[in-house]
Amino acid sequence: MENMRAVFEKARSAEDRRRTVPGWAIDDISFEVMVDPVITKTGKSYERASIMEHLRRKPTDPLTREPLSIADLRPNLALKEACAEFLEENGWAVDW
Repeated sequence: MENMRAVFEKARSAEDRRRTVPGWAIDDISFEVMVDPVITKTGKSYERASIMEHLRRKPTDPLTREPLSIADLRPNLALKEACAEFLEENGWAVDW
């Protein structure tokens, strides 16, 4: 059955194919595709604008609730590159 689904999926036109955004590209605060991801000291990545707004309201890690400041954030360059590549190949995801 899975093979049959795969065959039908390949036969569809590009416009009709399922559009799936991988979980690693989604910000857990805004639920949008990340374009400028940063990583916290616990190793979780968020979209910079989303985590900055969260920290303005409450200076804690959204996941652990431990104290977190803007100075604790670091750019996640590998994830930024992966998200940019995904968006370049899947332009429809910009408005997802």
